[in-house]
Amino acid sequence: MHFIVTLFLSCLIVVSCNKTEKVKDTNTDSESDELIIAFGSCARQDIDNKLWKPILENEPSVWIWGGDVIYSDTNDMVLKARHYKQQLSQDTYKEIQNKTKVFGTWDDHDYGLNDGGEEYEFKAESQQLFL
Repeated sequence: MHFIVTLFLSCLIVVSCNKTEKVKDTNTDSESDELIIAFGSCARQDIDNKLWKPILENEPSVWIWGGDVIYSDTNDMVLKARHYKQQLSQDTYKEIQNKTKVFGTWDDHDYGLNDGGEEYEFKAESQQLFL
């Protein structure tokens, strides 16, 4: 975990220090000097996230999930798929997807076992749902 955090922070520093390169805004086909990165984690798919609107107001270029895109601690892949659809169906999150590039970290609640690891038996199936 320490390695992942260090790698993420290193990438963030490198990206934020480079101010000479123009960033193309995929929504307007114009170029901007700003690269705005928004990130977060631990979203509950069954609760309307009140933070999406303030995030959108900052017009981020990139949204980075730090993990726990959903909370779905289950072995039932049909239920897990329903949980992802529930998250994706939130109007303001749809806007995030349409206006930014979205990247993510596949974390314990995403694949189905709180604080779990490689021992989770449905990991491969769960990964396909995440992707």
